[in-house]
Amino acid sequence: MYYVRQPETPYLVGSKLSPGRLKIGYSLAHPFPGQAIDSECRMAVLEAVKLLQDLGHTVEEVDLPYQKEALTKHFFFMVVSEVAAEIEHVTKLRGKKTPDINDFEITTWLIGQLGNQFSGKQYAQAKRGWHDLAVDMANFHLITIFAYAYFKQTASYHWRTKNQANGRNFV
Repeated sequence: MYYVRQPETPYLVGSKLSPGRLKIGYSLAHPFPGQAIDSECRMAVLEAVKLLQDLGHTVEEVDLPYQKEALTKHFFFMVVSEVAAEIEHVTKLRGKKTPDINDFEITTWLIGQLGNQFSGKQYAQAKRGWHDLAVDMANFHLITIFAYAYFKQTASYHWRTKNQANGRNFV
């Protein structure tokens, strides 16, 4: 469990104060192995870097301070486990006892089924590993990674569109 101590000044007051000169790291490397960053995303990062420098902050390109494979592993366990839990939660909110594949997009359903295969211990270990990765980034006030690829269409989109037309409900 993590405890956050009370700030010396209220958050609202602090949000209006200048943070001073920050040390900010950024990376144009994708955090997941074998993936590339879209050129528009790269351009947006460089524009943000210029803005931050113009505001007086120290901004430098850095190597990602963690093993990409470790990030991928921890992220994977946490996401599939969270999706499985959300499917159960939404099912109960809808007044149902058991989840129904027809109530979810197929991709969401399959990710949730995968999440059901892992234990709470594995989730907790992934969360701890994620926390440890965050500690590795403590040399900067902020490390920002813009790594979203741009996809115009996906298989999930086509499946959802086709099945919405067939009258199926989705969350």
